[in-house]
Amino acid sequence: MALSRSQQQMAGTIYSIARSKGLNDARAREMVAASYAESGLNPSIRNKSSGATGLFQLLSSGYVNRANQLGGVTNPRANTLAIVGDYANYWKAHPNAAPGEAARDVERSGEGAGFYSAPLGLIGDKFGAVPAAGAAAPVAGAAGLGARPPAVDQGEQGALTQAKRESEIRQMAIQNLHDIAMGEHSPEDAIQRIGNFVTAIHSLPMPQAPQAAQPTDPMHPQNHPPDPGAAPTAGMPVEHGKVIGTPYQGTHAVAFNKAGGSDNWESENANDIAVPVGTPIYAVSNGTIGSQFGSLGTGGRFAGLRLHLVGAKNEWYYAHLSKFAPGIKPGTRVRAGELLGYSGEANGVAHLHIASKEGHPPT
Repeated sequence: MALSRSQQQMAGTIYSIARSKGLNDARAREMVAASYAESGLNPSIRNKSSGATGLFQLLSSGYVNRANQLGGVTNPRANTLAIVGDYANYWKAHPNAAPGEAARDVERSGEGAGFYSAPLGLIGDKFGAVPAAGAAAPVAGAAGLGARPPAVDQGEQGALTQAKRESEIRQMAIQNLHDIAMGEHSPEDAIQRIGNFVTAIHSLPMPQAPQAAQPTDPMHPQNHPPDPGAAPTAGMPVEHGKVIGTPYQGTHAVAFNKAGGSDNWESENANDIAVPVGTPIYAVSNGTIGSQFGSLGTGGRFAGLRLHLVGAKNEWYYAHLSKFAPGIKPGTRVRAGELLGYSGEANGVAHLHIASKEGHPPT
């Protein structure tokens, strides 16, 4: 899956500006990858949930004002120039930061470093000669999904290791297959993507036979610190939080909901879990996203977004989300622990409402 011509042009603009501000090749490519993760390198895109706009989804008043002074948030150069300084300052303070960490901390979207570094395998390794400061240039030789992972540049601080690049290509290939299965591409596009997938996998070394992890294995849990953005224990919707509402009590009481016209298990057999707005929300079970999806209502106790998770033996209802994760929509199949979206608030209280059709709702 190669970048389109317009995506190549946007990637070239970002890369050029980043290099003109003193960033090295690896860091400039990280900025391109971060933009791809947030906007698909589309300068006009607007996040319907948050209202953020542009190549880098600018939302805070500081970034928006800065971009508007330079030409507007949908202007590729203005959008990039509004935020590139913060990236440069981050890497100056954290010269050994791993790929994606700068975007995680600068963008403050709630996404982990892996979300922002994953597109590195897609956008390619080289962008041609660096043009004069401030000039936009198309991407030269942008690699598609089928491109062989480039050799590791040991001279660049923070450059990807070969193993990391290979892992990213596998992830992108798997995402392509998921999108094809969900019918998101035309037959012609699907055939091309399958070909890219096969080429990418063939370009990678054969995996070794799995062996039981030992304490000396670097991937053994005791030698592998947890990712701060990792999902919580299986079956839990959030990693941390405080239960502030319980089934059939308060706003979950039967009488209260009958009076309000919402006498159902989704409203009553539920827990409210207090978490900051933007907290990652996870699937509590394998299942499929159901038809109860999208806006919950007009505000108050019906504020935010909702979704319905249908498992093999039970169903769950999430409410008051602020944003859905990419790819989450009715009919999407998910696994326990998969990111579904981010928490929001209702009635001025930041929390997640989660209900269970059978049994006690998860906490």
